[in-house]
Amino acid sequence: MSSGPQKLEDVAKKLAKRKWGFAPSREVKLIHFVNGFFNALTGQSGSTDLLHQAAAKFKEGKSGTTNEQFIEDARDHLDFSNRGEDPEAVKDIRMALDLMLNQDGAVYPSKTFTSFTASHWLHSRSDPSDQQTGHFMAQVLSVGPEGSEIVEDLRKLLNQPDDLYRLTVPLLDDVDIGSPPTTPENDSLVHQLTQPNCPLHHIQKAAERIVKHARKMEKTAALLRISTMGSFGVYLHLVNATENALNEKIRAPLLLCSKPPSRPMREASRRTFTKARQRLTFAFEEELADEMSRRGDDNLSVSEYTSLMRGWLIQADQDDEEREKAEEIMNQFKQSFTAEREGTEKTLHAFVRAATPTCFEAMGSPASCAIRLSTHGGLLGPFRGPGEKYYRPAPQFLDMLVAALLEPGQEIPASEFWQKAWETFGILSGARSRHDTERLREWGIRQVSTDALTENANALHDHLNRLGHANTYADGMTLISVNQ
Repeated sequence: MSSGPQKLEDVAKKLAKRKWGFAPSREVKLIHFVNGFFNALTGQSGSTDLLHQAAAKFKEGKSGTTNEQFIEDARDHLDFSNRGEDPEAVKDIRMALDLMLNQDGAVYPSKTFTSFTASHWLHSRSDPSDQQTGHFMAQVLSVGPEGSEIVEDLRKLLNQPDDLYRLTVPLLDDVDIGSPPTTPENDSLVHQLTQPNCPLHHIQKAAERIVKHARKMEKTAALLRISTMGSFGVYLHLVNATENALNEKIRAPLLLCSKPPSRPMREASRRTFTKARQRLTFAFEEELADEMSRRGDDNLSVSEYTSLMRGWLIQADQDDEEREKAEEIMNQFKQSFTAEREGTEKTLHAFVRAATPTCFEAMGSPASCAIRLSTHGGLLGPFRGPGEKYYRPAPQFLDMLVAALLEPGQEIPASEFWQKAWETFGILSGARSRHDTERLREWGIRQVSTDALTENANALHDHLNRLGHANTYADGMTLISVNQ
């Protein structure tokens, strides 16, 4: 049996990185993903300290920098002489910067954990809040058959001037764009996860299509589409990383609901989301079981597994408060371990099932990362307030989905479009009601009728119609294409 003091948090993060390529240990907003994604694509964050100084908490009256101090610090960037260096003269500038750069609520007094609402790579910062999700997705895109072309197109897009860039450029230092992301080795995890028919391979193909559409689009709209696709790719990866999902192509179904959904539709969609969350947990359990085998710890006694967990949780350098918290978590583990042993003959399986939530307690929950990212990415709702999550796509998600599945100029019947959505991403809408009913029943979801599914699909088509992506004709035929 292996030995050595290891902290449970470190053990859990190592396993998460081995399974997913990063450690999703906290909530990640879309803006955090975007910041990390832009950084990874361009190999360089911007020099944005003056922007932060000007904007952070200004409209709330909580800025740590006075107008007089800002004038002094920005003297090499802005000419205030025509206004007599009046401190009031910069109020409008600072207010506008706060409003524009903090649209996503991620600008804080701390420079370290600030991400701007960005339209240019020079707006990106070295904020680590994305938990490496942006870096991971940049690597995924770089290893595809058209990877170098996709990355180069995105780099060009991020380097184009736009209105927000023009507003901010006087306060930005002149920094050269960095290198594109380094392509991982052929035997890397990223290459393994992007084999044909794996979820991330489909994200690569979706990126190819979206980049084609972006060449004819307004820049910020194109960036929103690309960012929404990237965050969706991270979510798909997190909930489809079990061995059977990768090897047998078994996808967790995502049942999209129209707004407002019928009660049966909402409950069925909620069940598909619950199944996806369970698969995320199963993926970690698989990796933990594999780790026990690698260590030679796959056939221990109950007391040995208990001692192993205690060694991970209780550390000699903990203070009294940390030790008390660790003991509390240890007691919860022992209770769970006892309960799990009643349902299985193999002690390893009971240990893995009891240890997984304990690992999540130590490092943070991967489910929290997936939920926050996909909520901000427009896939899950409700966005705020009470209520369990279900798949309630926002306009930004539906717009991305159409562009991800269709080539420029392509127009296809709705039934064919939703077939593509299922085969590519595991998405159901009800448009193929008999097929969708069968797929849901395979996952034990039986509370929704074919009529309810058809009604839901028609409502989604109405949403697509309003976005300009669908046309429904007098004979009831709906055709879907990308509206630029």
